[in-house]
Amino acid sequence: MTGWSTSSRSDLEYRVIRTEQYAFDPFDYEFQFSDDIVDTSITQVGLNFKVLDVVHNEFMVVAVTEASATRNGTWDFGEAIFILRGGSSAKNIVWQVQFSTSDTSANVALPGPNDVFYLGTDKPFANGDRFSFKTKEAVVNVETAKNDLDRISVVPNPYVATNVLEPTNTIDRAERGYRRLYFNHLPAKCTIRIYTTAGELVKKIEHDSTLDDGKEFWNLLTKDNMEVAYGLYFFHIDAPGIGKKIGKFAIIK
Repeated sequence: MTGWSTSSRSDLEYRVIRTEQYAFDPFDYEFQFSDDIVDTSITQVGLNFKVLDVVHNEFMVVAVTEASATRNGTWDFGEAIFILRGGSSAKNIVWQVQFSTSDTSANVALPGPNDVFYLGTDKPFANGDRFSFKTKEAVVNVETAKNDLDRISVVPNPYVATNVLEPTNTIDRAERGYRRLYFNHLPAKCTIRIYTTAGELVKKIEHDSTLDDGKEFWNLLTKDNMEVAYGLYFFHIDAPGIGKKIGKFAIIK
């Protein structure tokens, strides 16, 4: 992660730019500051910091462009710092970093001892990288399942002659496809019974699915494979070990 370390006194603003010729540079860097001049850039500017390649534990070659208005032979606020890799020409510049402050007072000090700025980069997978994870078998939480019985519903309700959930007739597009509605938010295992208002059993459906699939479709055919009539129907859902749910739905023209 790019930013100042928690032990740093400095909270300077920063701007980090990766050069186009090094669009891929999977290494991290530390700017280690001091009160004294501890390094010199290839542009002969004194630096109160060193830049460490954390991955290879090597100090980097850097260049600094001094502002003409404050040219004094040492690095100051706002002056660009260039990290170079593999040579001392412009084509070897990997990163450009600038530190600045919005504080206009003259007492703002440069970063010093214990101030560390970390430049973190995104890294690709490499040989030797390993990832492991564990999974737990899905289980039914009985109390949650009992509460979820109240969520069971019929879609659409009322069913009006046809609905957009129904597939088209792939053989004759002038004709409608088969009719269907579905029961939603069902427990993984349950028995659905559909009754007329007179208490006659219309259809019995056994629902058996994964925990995350609580739908069961009904093609609006009776147990005798006849199309149901328009009217009001009741459904009774029995989920062993969990509970029961009773509801109603309508099929209208």
